[in-house]
Parts: sequence; structure tokens; C-alpha cells
Amino acid sequence: MTEREQIRTFGRTLIEQTGQELCAKRGRYPQIAFREKQGYQDIVTEYDLWTEKRITDAIERRFPEHAVLSEEGCCRGAKSKWLWILDPIDGTTNFLHMGNHYAISLGVYYEGKPVFGWVYDAADGVLCFGEKDRGAFRNGFPEGRRRGACLPREGILAMSYKTMRCLEGRGCNPLALMGEFQGHRYLGCASMELCQVADGGCDLYLGASLKIWDIAAAFVYLRERGGQMLVAANGEDSYFTAAFLSEELFRRVQGFLPESIIQKFVCFGGLSI
Repeated sequence: MTEREQIRTFGRTLIEQTGQELCAKRGRYPQIAFREKQGYQDIVTEYDLWTEKRITDAIERRFPEHAVLSEEGCCRGAKSKWLWILDPIDGTTNFLHMGNHYAISLGVYYEGKPVFGWVYDAADGVLCFGEKDRGAFRNGFPEGRRRGACLPREGILAMSYKTMRCLEGRGCNPLALMGEFQGHRYLGCASMELCQVADGGCDLYLGASLKIWDIAAAFVYLRERGGQMLVAANGEDSYFTAAFLSEELFRRVQGFLPESIIQKFVCFGGLSI
């Protein structure tokens, strides 16, 4: 078995088993300890830390020469060609309050380029997986490429209040942008929303301040389904992100976005952003 095959098998087993345990723990212990990181809208729970430790320790045991980067502070083996990028719980606020719409996001990159991406919706038991040049899979079943809505009035926009405030602060009108679409949604879990773009749950996703662990895994799934992701630096280690299937749809709404962001957009395809 090649190293790539070993990673593929190991990664799926690890994320599914961890997600199932996490979901069970959330059900048994509804009182969850948490603390604020950079304010009341940015929190970490005891289970974010538990998930991070379980996954990063397992990677270190199985692939001790590989590097690991995780949201809650784990950073190991910076010189390795292989890098695992983890968001232990994407959608922590959802996890805390509702017990659903949260995911474990795990990407694997080789020499800065995406190879594997798993996004596991633990509450519903749905695993979205993408592998470079080998396709996208949902719970193990292959998913083909999609086209997506070409007109905003036929599509759904996914955008958070925080992103709306960012657009407003740069002189744009987010309500006018929302009015161009048939509907508007916000899930509160970036990796799942990016997968929804790939699956047709929404047609354009805009996020004002995503981190690399928010997008690393979902990007592989999105790309293998024919989607695109544009990123623009927007603060320290933070990126304004646009994801879509239809270039025509995105072209039609660019006028609603800040020129300062449009000029900095580049196609995401790795870590050199």
C-alpha cells in the first residue's frame, strides 16, 4: 500500500470514529464548559480541545514525520512535505447551543498543494471527501461535477452577518446584494457551507475572515465537483473568500463587492496565499 493509500484509509477512519465519539459525548453531557478566545463570538469548548488532541495524537503516532496545523494551537513538524490541517470543531457555537450544524474539517497537503479533504458532519453522520484528481465522495458514494445556477435570481447566497458588516464597512450594500438572489442562508459552519456550494445547497458563499483550517479540506471537495474558490488577504492570516460553481453568476455580482477585495482575489490552490 502506498503512502497516499495509507493516508486515505487512515484519515477516513480517524475522522469518522472521532466524530461519532464527539457526537455521543455531546449527547451525554449537555453542560459544556467553554471560554472566550477573542470575544464572546469566538469561543472554544472542552470538546474542541479533546477533538484536536485525539486527532493530532493519532496522526503523530501513525505518521510521525508529518506536520500538523490545528486551529486551537497545535503546530508540529514544520519542515515536513506532508501537512495535516485540522479544524477540530467548525461551528463551535452551533455545537454548544444546538448540537448540530458542526463539522470536523481535516485536509492533507503535500508540498503546499491539496491532496485530501474530509468534512464530517458529525450530528448527521455525513462525510464529504475529496481527493485531488480522483473525485468527490459523499459517504463513500461518488459525486459528479455540477454546473450551478448562472443567474443570482435563480440561486441562493450564503453570507453571515459578520461578512455583511465587512462589506458595509468597505462602502458596499450587502442588502442590495442579498436582494439579487432568490434566497439567503447562513449555517454558521464554513466548511459545511463550502460543501453545500459543491452539492447545490447554495450557489455563492462569501466569508469575510476565514482561516486556512476553515477552507483547507472543503476546497478539495469543492474543486473535485467543479467549483472554484477565490481568496483575498483580509487581515492577519485571514481571507475574504468567495466560492461558487458558476463563473457567470460570480461575474454578475462582482459589482456588489469592494474593489479593494476584487483586485486582490486569487484562485486558491494551496497554502501560498
